[in-house]
Amino acid sequence: KNFLDPSVAERICSSTFSYNKFVEYMPWNVRRRNKRTCVCMYHLHFTMLLQSYRKKALSLHGPNCECKCPFCLRGNCSGHPPTKDLDSFADHVHSACISALNLGDDFRFEHLKPKCSTGNCDSCKVEQSPFYVCPKEREASEDIVPFKEMAKEERKITTKSGEKMGTYTVERTVTNRTLGYLKKRIADAYQKKMKFTGFQQDVGFGEHRWIARVQNKAYDALISSNKLPLNHMVVTVDFGSNNMSFSGDSQTQGEFFSPVQCTVLPLIVHHWKRISDGSLRLSASAYDVLSNDLSHDNEFVQHAIRELVQVHKEVLIENGQELKFMHLYSDGCRSQFKGRQQFGFVSCSKSVLGLTASHSYFCSCHGKGGSDAETSYVHSFLRNSQKASRINSAKEAHQRFLAEDSVKPKTASKIIRGECDEKHALVDRNVVYFGAEDVDRASA
Repeated sequence: KNFLDPSVAERICSSTFSYNKFVEYMPWNVRRRNKRTCVCMYHLHFTMLLQSYRKKALSLHGPNCECKCPFCLRGNCSGHPPTKDLDSFADHVHSACISALNLGDDFRFEHLKPKCSTGNCDSCKVEQSPFYVCPKEREASEDIVPFKEMAKEERKITTKSGEKMGTYTVERTVTNRTLGYLKKRIADAYQKKMKFTGFQQDVGFGEHRWIARVQNKAYDALISSNKLPLNHMVVTVDFGSNNMSFSGDSQTQGEFFSPVQCTVLPLIVHHWKRISDGSLRLSASAYDVLSNDLSHDNEFVQHAIRELVQVHKEVLIENGQELKFMHLYSDGCRSQFKGRQQFGFVSCSKSVLGLTASHSYFCSCHGKGGSDAETSYVHSFLRNSQKASRINSAKEAHQRFLAEDSVKPKTASKIIRGECDEKHALVDRNVVYFGAEDVDRASA
């Protein structure tokens, strides 16, 4: 209905309508964002291998392919659909089992059986895929093909204690391997344990992707209004990928003074909230922690969770409920979320937090969720605020948030009116500050 407004239509036609404003007015159900996409290092690595093969295959077939194999006769060589993207590749490999399910347009990758993604299904073998036996591509197996991949690289970094060697994840190009090697590497990576420079995974990429899809399906089902009990809450947590740095006012200052840094730990909470008409609505809220504690350790995480639980216990009391259960989701970073300290914290949650807790991990690797999007908002807000005047500490950054009305999410009123998808849009944002001296490490 917003697009029917003549003034809005005029602004669109006159090119004065910004992209962000266009997205804001766009009905939420026009194109659903893909919430089941894992963008971890394994996905990125496999995509690079697949796209490198695609580039070579398209150049082999050319615009006028004369190959008479079944794959080329169907016209597949012109666009090479199996290597277009990950979904196309999976649809091609598992085509026999997909047809047997007879789900049509309702098919999703997670509908496959586990054995299909592990390479144990006789019908789902990458080597049986038609483009793997196309004569034109087979004859070029000895051609040298450059391809990209993700790798770990050691570099010298400078810390407070001096210089030391650090490990970085980088994108690199391999130039001395053949097309046959690349083809075999794609098949092995999809069906077997993934091994590549600096990385090792206990499952093949096909199984990893299947697990990621099933996990996200379960996560989405949990935060749907007909699944989550009134006295439960779901918490998604992840540290910001980089500390927020506040540089000096000038280049000269930057040469003599190290930038002030700030830890950002966003927690996205799905819970039941009482709205203006007195009814309860399942809502998402952000609880953003800023701190001068740059350790990023599990003790800091535990302290933030304890404070968060106390805040939301009061929220549920307003709803006439007592908080009984917390579903915690994070990636598998060992020093932050997946270690003995965290396991002990969750096991003793009844005595420590006064509720029962469970902790689930996104495929034991770095997944992306609402907390990552919230990190982007916090960084963007502070960068814009710093343009007006320099921020000298993490505590001052917190004060900037308290002084601004824009901290309240823009989508809040739309959710309450039922105009957008409430599962992934925020209705509230709380920004808090913990000093390094405030973190209770003795209780962790």
